Amino acid sequence: MSYKISAFYFVYFACAGVFIVYFPPILRDIGYSPYQIGMIFASAPLARFLSPLLFLKYIKLDEKAFFSGLIGALLCTVALYIFIKNFYLVLVLVFLLGFFYSLVLPFIEVMALEAVGKEGSGTVRLFGSAGFIATALALGMLQDLDIDLFMASYIACIVGVVILGSILSKHISKPQVASGEFKVKHNYYIWLALIVGSIGLGIYYGFYSVYSLDLGLDSRQLSYIWSASVLAEILIFYVQSRFIKRFSLMNLMQFCLVTSSLRWILVFFYGDSFTAMISTHLLHAFSYALLHSSAIAYLNQHYVNKQLAQHFYSAMTGGLGILLGNYLGGLLYGDLVFLYATLFSILALILMILGTKYHRQQVKI
Repeated sequence: MSYKISAFYFVYFACAGVFIVYFPPILRDIGYSPYQIGMIFASAPLARFLSPLLFLKYIKLDEKAFFSGLIGALLCTVALYIFIKNFYLVLVLVFLLGFFYSLVLPFIEVMALEAVGKEGSGTVRLFGSAGFIATALALGMLQDLDIDLFMASYIACIVGVVILGSILSKHISKPQVASGEFKVKHNYYIWLALIVGSIGLGIYYGFYSVYSLDLGLDSRQLSYIWSASVLAEILIFYVQSRFIKRFSLMNLMQFCLVTSSLRWILVFFYGDSFTAMISTHLLHAFSYALLHSSAIAYLNQHYVNKQLAQHFYSAMTGGLGILLGNYLGGLLYGDLVFLYATLFSILALILMILGTKYHRQQVKI
């Protein structure tokens, strides 16, 4: 079954490659302002932030919910094509896309763990990175990417997600109920650091493509830059276990936040240099991939209720942090936007250092 899961990851993250890299420039070309683009991109992480609350109280995570997520994502994508020039409808549709995606991916993640185990799941996820690179490069080769071609590419990827998701649906298992007390206050500096650190990523995901094009880079160069960051992510997946075994998780997270600060300040100073941006985006291996893995390992080490801790981490960083980054990026967009991203990463580093000071004892809570 692993090859089916690998194929799903490929098309799922191919969708992400189309959406993250090329949707902001498409919106800008239509006539949306940076503030409106920020609002649109903030709506999806807002859905990811709110969805765990709905899962706990109102939505049963079963095969029906999985199918609803698949069909809902497809219908929203078609509607997005029809109403692409209506800001308020686009805002609502992207919010719904974020919600429906949050219904789908957790099932596949659990399926991958059950099918190939923890070690094999990392290898399977590499196909997702390959899908992201494939669409980023393919669309980057086109000299004139218009709305019709963009939406056709995105809809094709969504159709692939629906088909492969339907094939995999028979393997869905019942979700396990997590137990154990969960308290954020014991590690509030760490949580704040992770949330604030993800604000820079929100600015990056929402506005790097527009920022680069404004500085004079073309779409082909942009596709190479994005692909470099994903390739760096793939490479770190192969060696990250060595880092995690050799160094303390707190020190690793601090180091990753240092690289985040360095990455954003380099984008600020050398954003118009293609060569510099290729090199700078290799830091994605640390500023995102290793930071993410270290944070997950830290939470797994320090919380008895591991499932709830991971859900909370996803909602706080991939939801709230990215949401704030998208919104603030649109509000503050201009020549200084990645200087602001640098400042958020520095603030996150300070919070992480304070967390190290006040949480030296490794106590399960």
